Amino acid sequence: MDPFDPTRLTSTGKSATAVIWFPFQEVRDGTYDDKKVHIYMLPLSLCKGDAMKTLLRMSSIMPQAKHPNVLEFVGIGSDGENAFMVTEATEPGTLRLRLEQSSHVDVCASIKILLGVAKGMCFLHEKFILHRTLTAATIHVTSTGEAKVGNFEFAREDVILGVMTNVGVPTHAAPEILSGDTIYTAMVDVYSYAMLIVEVVTRHQPYANVEAPQAKIMEFIVQHNYRPVFLRTSEWPAALFELMEKCWDANPVLRPSFKEIVECLEAILAADAPKTRTQ
Repeated sequence: MDPFDPTRLTSTGKSATAVIWFPFQEVRDGTYDDKKVHIYMLPLSLCKGDAMKTLLRMSSIMPQAKHPNVLEFVGIGSDGENAFMVTEATEPGTLRLRLEQSSHVDVCASIKILLGVAKGMCFLHEKFILHRTLTAATIHVTSTGEAKVGNFEFAREDVILGVMTNVGVPTHAAPEILSGDTIYTAMVDVYSYAMLIVEVVTRHQPYANVEAPQAKIMEFIVQHNYRPVFLRTSEWPAALFELMEKCWDANPVLRPSFKEIVECLEAILAADAPKTRTQ
């Protein structure tokens, strides 16, 4: 691969599909040669403290994070006013957009997307990279239905002991994070993966049907082991819901690893190719 050359990068305007990736404050669409890309930007005046530490991690880790199910890194640089990182841009965009815009849901294709996410997460965990914001909005899907994990955090040194304070996305955050623990493991991503399954099946955010303040929902998650309640239709394999419940177990030690999740989903696809359903 040729070295990254910022002069071949062109911005086409603010992105309407990509989500912000910490520590960047803006994301724009663009092209690199003839390839569509996302350009994540941060003013140089803000490149200090945690933001600078994260940028340094990105510059060393992203070139190594090469996997079919991880958003492809193009390059990182500066234009004199902003630091920026460039990644591939998928069509039509994120999994969240796909769930919101499509009126036709192929269950088999949906499980293959979940499998792709699990493979990408398995790779990231092997590289000691924690995600912490795993949602449908941070999963990018190609026109061929291939899932690519993006917007993960850079915490190689902290992934096992997880000394962090940011909750991430509350509806997807594990109970040990919501309870205020500052020591936790990579199993927090497995819990979030259970919430991703909920998103894929229901096509809505977890707890979207609950009329209560978010703080009260979070309290019930931690203190009463509350989890999303929704109609589990027969079109979806029962084994998928069993996997979901294992992933959202209150005890992180009892949650499966992403390697085990990959094996489970592969078995589901091999044993019973789900039918397509229309909504």
